[in-house]
Amino acid sequence: MANNSSERDPHAGSLPHNGGGPHPPDCTPAAQRNAQGARPVLRNLTPVERGLHLFVAAAFAASIALAILVLAPDPSGRGAHRQLGLPPCMLEYLTGIPCPLCGMTTSFTLMARGRILHALDVQPAGALAFTTVIIAIAALLLAAARGRGLHEWAWRRLLAVSSVVALIIIIAAWCRGIYIALT
Repeated sequence: MANNSSERDPHAGSLPHNGGGPHPPDCTPAAQRNAQGARPVLRNLTPVERGLHLFVAAAFAASIALAILVLAPDPSGRGAHRQLGLPPCMLEYLTGIPCPLCGMTTSFTLMARGRILHALDVQPAGALAFTTVIIAIAALLLAAARGRGLHEWAWRRLLAVSSVVALIIIIAAWCRGIYIALT
């Protein structure tokens, strides 16, 4: 029987594979999309991944507990990290200009105590970090409870977008800190 175009596999030749016939159904571009044509965002988690989600959520919760129970916000807006035994900011010590991350620990501690406007004034990136930790705890616990998590491509996209946003906020806050230090 003649092979006309209407009887051919529409995906033939679209992906390389060994075998010469039609593609196996699981590797066709159509199989990687849902009914609406979009890639699925969620996938089933293994028991190990569920445990890892719970462990990371607990570690994030511990960072908030540390900020509430152990650290006190520094009145200067920078220096809460010294309570953890860390040295002072060398850039600020040597030049009088704060580094891009100066105030992060103080801002995080202020957010943990509910002093949102003060935290935003000290270091907006610290307030963003705290908010990200809260959202991450909720998302990790929900994923572990439901047994469904984001696909790797979705994590990569989320990380890329949030990294760009965080970088913009850090640079803007640093420029503000330099302006304040020089005036």
